[in-house]
Amino acid sequence: MESRSLQPLLLVVNPVAGRCLGKKYLADIVSALTERGFLMTVYVSKARGDSARFVTEHGRSFCRIVCVGGDGTLNETVTGMLTGGIDVPLGYISAGSTNVFADSHHLSERPVRAAADAAADRVLFFDAGQFSDRYFAYVAAFGLFSCLSFTTPQTLKNRLGHTAYLLDGLRDLAQIHPEHVCITAGGIVHEGDYLFGAVCNATSLARTFEFPAGTVDMSDGQFEVILIRVPETALELQETVAALRTQNYAASRLIDFFHAENLRAECSPALEWTLDGEPASGRSEIDIRCLPLALRLVCP
Repeated sequence: MESRSLQPLLLVVNPVAGRCLGKKYLADIVSALTERGFLMTVYVSKARGDSARFVTEHGRSFCRIVCVGGDGTLNETVTGMLTGGIDVPLGYISAGSTNVFADSHHLSERPVRAAADAAADRVLFFDAGQFSDRYFAYVAAFGLFSCLSFTTPQTLKNRLGHTAYLLDGLRDLAQIHPEHVCITAGGIVHEGDYLFGAVCNATSLARTFEFPAGTVDMSDGQFEVILIRVPETALELQETVAALRTQNYAASRLIDFFHAENLRAECSPALEWTLDGEPASGRSEIDIRCLPLALRLVCP
């Protein structure tokens, strides 16, 4: 194949994500993409935030962007593309500890296979989210388990995957306090003391629980929103756990589950949020907007 026919592709790599699969398989990933007609530029991230900056500044020079890493790497790549107004196909080679986004979109967990898939011609549009002046690919969350992706030690995540989040969360359960949050969506107010809350566009969250079948469409211009109030009795805790396990959220009065295009959250500015597992500074009022069909994902 002559070099003039190669299409320029930016490969964003987080070498320490998950079990360092991006670093381990980098040569094979580059080879798989090159063999399928792409001229590679590889950017290896060094610190949090630099991948987003690089994509914003240089992404327009490429006809496709592919990222290798966990959901945090995906978040930075998506942030760079949306910040820079870069409208090119996005490929994702999951190499993190949980890879919720890859699961939701049925992407291969094998890096070399995922690289071949990222070179495919089939592209699907999907929604993204805006959290005040930041962006997310599939979830903005607060409360129990939501901050564990960046507080759980990387070595523990590498060994145990999503189980590490559960173990680390249970260890700190006694230190977690309910958060008073008021969320307004579609003219309806949801207010209370919540143990956990998520505004998401995914079929599951950290593999701890899955949303009911048929309730999630990642290209419908709406979020799925789940809010879990604090159980006050052992019976309420049992009912809530059972409702989450069976995906019958109506069985617990402590679970609010609904769909929304746009939301406003009013809460303490000290409340910690995460966007695709990355930390986000809190504020007293937060506007969360669905960005319909904002990104094009390359799918097998």
